[in-house]
Amino acid sequence: DLRLFLACGNVPDQATLELNVARAAARHGASFCVKLSTAAPFFASSQHSAAHAEVERGLLGGDGGVPLLPSAVLRPNMFLQALSDGGPLLGVRLRDADGARHPLADRAISMIDCDDVAGCAAALLCGPDPAAEHAGATYELTGPRAVRIDTELADAVSALRGRPVAVAPRDSAELCRGL
Repeated sequence: DLRLFLACGNVPDQATLELNVARAAARHGASFCVKLSTAAPFFASSQHSAAHAEVERGLLGGDGGVPLLPSAVLRPNMFLQALSDGGPLLGVRLRDADGARHPLADRAISMIDCDDVAGCAAALLCGPDPAAEHAGATYELTGPRAVRIDTELADAVSALRGRPVAVAPRDSAELCRGL
């Protein structure tokens, strides 16, 4: 029984790559697919979100189409690991500093650990009949509660270090100019 976990980095031609893999899996008898998507795939401002939305439509048969194969979609919110490994866009960069700026610092975000997302995918893929139970489903994945980076996260890191740490908001436009 062939089952597919479909995940791809945000790369050029992402939608084409993912849909090609799904088509090949369907041709070879895949019975079910779990697609790792993004929290808000319908934001027109991001080419990566648009790619996820296109793949979701192809898999689930959106816009009146026929589904490629029975599928479920996982839409994780911001990965907890992005705070330390998220690069210049999402990373907080407190490893060697007592201060940082982040575009989402003043918003509450329900981050989720990558291991928890993997556990959800494994549960879907390893069930006795995932197509019957989950085909067409979309699961929004979040952490247990929303946390503010500028207060709660900064306070937790400060307590661990024994000295104050600050995370201030950063304008998204300013951030993009620096990339």
